[in-house]
Amino acid sequence: MGYRVMDPVTRRITISRNVRFDDQEDASDLREENDKEMDIKLEETERAIDDKYPEFRRSQRERKPAVRYPFNEALSAINEEIIYDEIEFLPEGEQSDWKSAMNEEMLSMETNKVSDLIRVT
Repeated sequence: MGYRVMDPVTRRITISRNVRFDDQEDASDLREENDKEMDIKLEETERAIDDKYPEFRRSQRERKPAVRYPFNEALSAINEEIIYDEIEFLPEGEQSDWKSAMNEEMLSMETNKVSDLIRVT
């Protein structure tokens, strides 16, 4: 954290990270002048340090894992495949739309050579 240093002139204790020590001077004359005992309140200096670095508050909220691909799951639940035999039960307009879309898809697969059409016997 730093050094606790007392200023003999103001008789205050400060905490500093950047301190220079002067080894040349003799501090014995300072000791003779200041032989009095002093009560130092450390709580005040500790409070000053606590104010500089507040404690981090942890969230009390429950963490929920992220839901992956919820839109696709909803679509796959709704999107039901129609079997070729079920087309007969659709209205006339939807039947023709469905058949034209199916023929277009088959033509696209044939031109792009995606797969080979095999007749089932």
